[in-house]
Amino acid sequence: MCGIAGYWSRDQLSKNCIREMTESLVTRGPDNEGVWIEEESGVAFGHRRLAVIELSEAGNQPMISSCDRYVITYNGEIYNHLALRNELSRQFGVIKWRGQPDTETLLMGITLLGVKKCLSRLNGMFAFALWDRREKKIILARDRMGEKPLYYSVTSIGGKRSFIFGSEIKALRCYPGFDNDISREAVDNYLRLLYIPSPLSIYKNTFKLPPGCFLEVTDLKIIPQPEKWWELNDIIKNVSVPPRANEAYLIERLGETISSSVRKQLLSDVPVGAFLSGGIDSSLITAYMQMHSNKSVSTFSIGFEKEEFNEAQHAREVAKYLGTNHHELTVTSEQAKEIIPLLPSVYDEPFADSSQIPSLLLSRFTQDKVTVALSGDGGDELFGGYNRHFLGNKIWKIMSALPYHLRQVLIFLVLSTPIGFW
Repeated sequence: MCGIAGYWSRDQLSKNCIREMTESLVTRGPDNEGVWIEEESGVAFGHRRLAVIELSEAGNQPMISSCDRYVITYNGEIYNHLALRNELSRQFGVIKWRGQPDTETLLMGITLLGVKKCLSRLNGMFAFALWDRREKKIILARDRMGEKPLYYSVTSIGGKRSFIFGSEIKALRCYPGFDNDISREAVDNYLRLLYIPSPLSIYKNTFKLPPGCFLEVTDLKIIPQPEKWWELNDIIKNVSVPPRANEAYLIERLGETISSSVRKQLLSDVPVGAFLSGGIDSSLITAYMQMHSNKSVSTFSIGFEKEEFNEAQHAREVAKYLGTNHHELTVTSEQAKEIIPLLPSVYDEPFADSSQIPSLLLSRFTQDKVTVALSGDGGDELFGGYNRHFLGNKIWKIMSALPYHLRQVLIFLVLSTPIGFW
């Protein structure tokens, strides 16, 4: 996890401005701080680095392309960056690489392929800002599923507009004249959904760049709408399944896909561990990690002093079965209470996930032993939740007893009923 921040401004700001924005993200990147400024253009980029791949100075950012045209500040990891290097070499001939960071791979891909084509080749989680020194434009981009955060806003000081961006809102708040008017639409969404959906943020004129999108700014007077470079619905519509595919075949393919995904995410020059709750998702991820590792994987779980809330024994049993190097933290109610005042500074905007307190405690517990930790977060969402799989079988037992044409009528009535009714 790294932190990025920056601005494009017609106003003459001191160098301290970009440094303050960048320093506000120190918890995202404790290993190195970098700042790049082009005064004649009014552009400043900042970066806080958490070194995971290429631990030397060759991985420091902001980074300038070998052709001197592009400057990038980037947060994330490109899992296929070594394969992409080989592809670029086969397509364009011998390339003289300065080091092994995936940032350099990303810059070279953009230089040789262009932004859109390069994005389509990336397998990873990322958010970046790119300054094109020749075309005088700034480009923001975010990964397919929006794993890495990226906010942007427009401010005005004395009639001079500025475009600002950052991994977290706290970086934007450091910019002079930041508009902190609360968005009523965001509050409305938060009270209904328990989070603030993209592209909204808690502030009226600050936005999240949506997943799978990029934003190209060429004129500070006109900020365009983000454009999609990847769309999940297109993938779903075009997916091909063999006509005779059975359950066993699909399960095998699913296993291969998850295994491949986990293996790619183990690419690291620092220790990698796993958050293990003992549930289906984290246990599955940990099992594949152990399968691809030649030593015991470090796993971490959190327990509670009150037995009715404590599920640590499940993680303990899974860890024993898989043979991991397991670490467990038992949390008291007092420790949990001490975390609450810190939450606004961690999450930046209202967020009602009940797991945020144990997640923060677990992360603190883990950071002394590993730099990167995989988790099962998002697994139940990707696979449609837990309960509906059990309920689906019960509903089908009832529905299957009805004539086919009657089932079709019922389906039509369900689908034609407005979502608001449900």
